[in-house]
Amino acid sequence: MPPASNSLAWVFDVFDGEETYLPKSMFGALAAYLDGLLCLVASDRDEPWNGLLVCTSQDHHASLMADLPALRQHPVLGKWLYIPENDPDFEHTARQAASLALARDERIGVEPRPKRRGGRSVLPKAPSGKGAAATRGARTADRLPKDPDDDRSQALDPFTGKRGKGARPRGRR
Repeated sequence: MPPASNSLAWVFDVFDGEETYLPKSMFGALAAYLDGLLCLVASDRDEPWNGLLVCTSQDHHASLMADLPALRQHPVLGKWLYIPENDPDFEHTARQAASLALARDERIGVEPRPKRRGGRSVLPKAPSGKGAAATRGARTADRLPKDPDDDRSQALDPFTGKRGKGARPRGRR
Protein backbone atom coordinates (compact mmCIF):
# COMPACT_ATOMS: atom_id res chain seq x y z
CA MET A 1 0.00 0.00 0.00
CA PRO A 2 1.44 3.44 -0.94
CA PRO A 3 2.25 5.96 1.77
CA ALA A 4 -0.80 8.02 2.77
CA SER A 5 1.12 11.30 2.76
CA ASN A 6 0.46 11.78 -0.96
CA SER A 7 -3.12 12.94 -1.59
CA LEU A 8 -3.07 11.28 -5.04
CA ALA A 9 -2.05 7.84 -3.76
CA TRP A 10 -5.60 6.60 -4.48
CA VAL A 11 -4.67 6.49 -8.19
CA PHE A 12 -2.50 3.47 -7.43
CA ASP A 13 -5.18 1.54 -5.50
CA VAL A 14 -5.82 -0.49 -8.67
CA PHE A 15 -2.33 -1.99 -8.26
CA ASP A 16 -3.01 -3.44 -4.78
CA GLY A 17 -2.46 -7.17 -4.85
CA GLU A 18 -0.41 -6.93 -8.04
CA GLU A 19 2.68 -9.06 -7.44
CA THR A 20 5.16 -6.85 -9.31
CA TYR A 21 3.78 -3.49 -8.08
CA LEU A 22 6.33 -1.41 -6.20
CA PRO A 23 5.48 2.08 -4.87
CA LYS A 24 8.48 4.34 -4.31
CA SER A 25 8.98 7.92 -3.22
CA MET A 26 10.55 10.04 -5.92
CA PHE A 27 11.40 13.72 -5.40
CA GLY A 28 8.46 14.26 -3.07
CA ALA A 29 6.08 12.34 -5.33
CA LEU A 30 4.91 8.74 -5.43
CA ALA A 31 6.08 6.52 -8.30
CA ALA A 32 4.47 3.26 -9.40
CA TYR A 33 6.66 0.50 -10.81
CA LEU A 34 5.20 -2.57 -12.54
CA ASP A 35 7.41 -5.41 -13.73
CA GLY A 36 10.42 -3.21 -12.94
CA LEU A 37 9.25 -0.41 -15.25
CA LEU A 38 8.49 3.09 -14.01
CA CYS A 39 4.89 3.58 -15.16
CA LEU A 40 3.18 6.46 -13.32
CA VAL A 41 4.14 9.24 -10.93
CA ALA A 42 1.53 10.93 -8.73
CA SER A 43 2.67 14.30 -7.46
CA ASP A 44 0.70 16.55 -5.11
CA ARG A 45 3.13 19.45 -4.99
CA ASP A 46 2.89 22.89 -6.60
CA GLU A 47 2.36 23.32 -10.33
CA PRO A 48 3.67 21.98 -12.60
CA TRP A 49 4.22 19.06 -10.22
CA ASN A 50 0.61 18.55 -9.18
CA GLY A 51 -1.04 15.73 -11.04
CA LEU A 52 -0.26 12.43 -12.73
CA LEU A 53 2.74 11.87 -14.95
CA VAL A 54 2.54 9.00 -17.43
CA CYS A 55 6.01 7.61 -18.05
CA THR A 56 6.37 6.88 -21.73
CA SER A 57 8.59 7.58 -24.70
CA GLN A 58 7.82 10.41 -27.08
CA ASP A 59 7.05 7.82 -29.76
CA HIS A 60 3.85 6.99 -27.88
CA HIS A 61 2.68 10.53 -27.05
CA ALA A 62 0.31 10.91 -30.00
CA SER A 63 -1.46 7.57 -29.54
CA LEU A 64 -1.84 7.99 -25.76
CA MET A 65 -3.17 11.54 -26.19
CA ALA A 66 -5.65 10.21 -28.77
CA ASP A 67 -6.88 7.59 -26.27
CA LEU A 68 -6.74 9.93 -23.25
CA PRO A 69 -7.39 13.43 -24.64
CA ALA A 70 -6.83 15.19 -21.30
CA LEU A 71 -3.15 14.15 -21.33
CA ARG A 72 -0.59 16.68 -22.48
CA GLN A 73 3.16 16.91 -22.59
CA HIS A 74 4.58 17.88 -19.18
CA PRO A 75 5.74 21.53 -19.29
CA VAL A 76 9.09 20.77 -17.62
CA LEU A 77 9.66 17.05 -18.17
CA GLY A 78 8.57 16.91 -21.81
CA LYS A 79 9.49 13.27 -22.30
CA TRP A 80 6.43 12.26 -20.24
CA LEU A 81 2.73 13.01 -20.46
CA TYR A 82 0.82 14.74 -17.68
CA ILE A 83 -2.60 15.68 -16.44
CA PRO A 84 -2.80 18.32 -13.72
CA GLU A 85 -4.98 17.56 -10.72
CA ASN A 86 -7.12 20.65 -11.40
CA ASP A 87 -8.17 19.36 -14.84
CA PRO A 88 -11.92 18.50 -14.88
CA ASP A 89 -11.11 15.06 -16.37
CA PHE A 90 -8.32 14.28 -13.88
CA GLU A 91 -10.02 11.50 -11.95
CA HIS A 92 -11.31 9.70 -15.05
CA THR A 93 -8.01 10.05 -16.96
CA ALA A 94 -5.92 8.99 -13.94
CA ARG A 95 -8.01 5.84 -13.50
CA GLN A 96 -7.76 5.04 -17.22
CA ALA A 97 -3.98 5.55 -17.25
CA ALA A 98 -3.61 3.29 -14.21
CA SER A 99 -5.80 0.65 -15.88
CA LEU A 100 -3.68 0.79 -19.04
CA ALA A 101 -0.52 0.38 -16.95
CA LEU A 102 -2.08 -2.56 -15.11
CA ALA A 103 -3.01 -4.14 -18.46
CA ARG A 104 0.67 -3.82 -19.38
CA ASP A 105 -0.03 -1.46 -22.28
CA GLU A 106 3.30 -1.34 -24.11
CA ARG A 107 3.09 2.45 -24.43
CA ILE A 108 3.33 2.97 -20.67
CA GLY A 109 6.47 2.30 -18.68
CA VAL A 110 10.13 3.18 -19.01
CA GLU A 111 13.29 1.48 -17.80
CA PRO A 112 14.53 3.28 -14.71
CA ARG A 113 18.07 4.60 -14.73
CA PRO A 114 20.61 2.37 -13.00
CA LYS A 115 20.69 3.04 -9.30
CA ARG A 116 23.67 4.97 -8.05
CA ARG A 117 25.51 3.65 -5.02
CA GLY A 118 24.70 5.52 -1.82
CA GLY A 119 23.02 8.33 -3.70
CA ARG A 120 26.35 9.25 -5.27
CA SER A 121 27.92 8.71 -8.65
CA VAL A 122 28.53 5.14 -9.78
CA LEU A 123 32.08 6.13 -10.67
CA PRO A 124 34.79 4.62 -8.48
CA LYS A 125 35.31 6.33 -5.15
CA ALA A 126 38.01 8.95 -4.94
CA PRO A 127 41.07 7.76 -3.04
CA SER A 128 41.48 8.87 0.53
CA GLY A 129 44.54 9.31 2.67
CA LYS A 130 47.92 10.88 2.00
CA GLY A 131 48.16 12.41 -1.46
CA ALA A 132 44.44 12.00 -2.14
CA ALA A 133 43.88 15.72 -2.68
CA ALA A 134 46.38 15.77 -5.53
CA THR A 135 44.81 12.69 -7.09
CA ARG A 136 41.26 14.07 -6.82
CA GLY A 137 42.30 17.17 -8.72
CA ALA A 138 44.16 15.28 -11.42
CA ARG A 139 43.00 15.78 -14.98
CA THR A 140 41.51 12.90 -16.91
CA ALA A 141 44.51 12.72 -19.25
CA ASP A 142 46.77 12.24 -16.25
CA ARG A 143 44.69 9.25 -15.08
CA LEU A 144 44.86 7.41 -18.40
CA PRO A 145 47.32 4.53 -18.76
CA LYS A 146 50.79 5.77 -19.60
CA ASP A 147 52.10 5.24 -23.10
CA PRO A 148 55.80 4.33 -22.85
CA ASP A 149 56.55 6.48 -25.92
CA ASP A 150 54.75 9.52 -24.49
CA ASP A 151 56.15 10.89 -21.26
CA ARG A 152 53.29 12.89 -19.79
CA SER A 153 54.53 12.46 -16.28
CA GLN A 154 56.05 15.92 -16.47
CA ALA A 155 53.84 18.97 -16.78
CA LEU A 156 53.70 21.09 -19.92
CA ASP A 157 55.41 24.44 -19.43
CA PRO A 158 52.90 27.09 -20.60
CA PHE A 159 55.67 29.50 -21.66
CA THR A 160 57.95 27.21 -23.63
CA GLY A 161 55.46 24.52 -24.67
CA LYS A 162 57.95 21.87 -23.56
CA ARG A 163 57.48 19.12 -21.03
CA GLY A 164 59.54 19.03 -17.90
CA LYS A 165 60.50 21.35 -15.14
CA GLY A 166 61.20 24.20 -17.54
CA ALA A 167 62.28 27.60 -16.34
CA ARG A 168 59.18 29.48 -15.40
CA PRO A 169 59.39 33.17 -14.70
CA ARG A 170 59.24 33.83 -11.01
CA GLY A 171 57.60 36.82 -9.45
CA ARG A 172 59.65 39.54 -7.82
CA ARG A 173 60.38 39.24 -4.16
